[in-house]
Amino acid sequence: MTDPLSIPNITVLKNLPYLSAFNKKGLRLHGAVPSLLERIVPSPPPKRSAPSSPPGLAS
Repeated sequence: MTDPLSIPNITVLKNLPYLSAFNKKGLRLHGAVPSLLERIVPSPPPKRSAPSSPPGLAS
């Protein structure tokens, strides 16, 4: 990357080890968004006519 105002292409970005390590570390520590939205069945489960999951089961 010689010109700080130009947008580098993907091959240049893939060859930046610090940027790659930073991205991998961030994904390892924080994960993807769906993993933050885990739903756990409350104890005791709510009363309803449909079959329910046992308490503590993650869906």
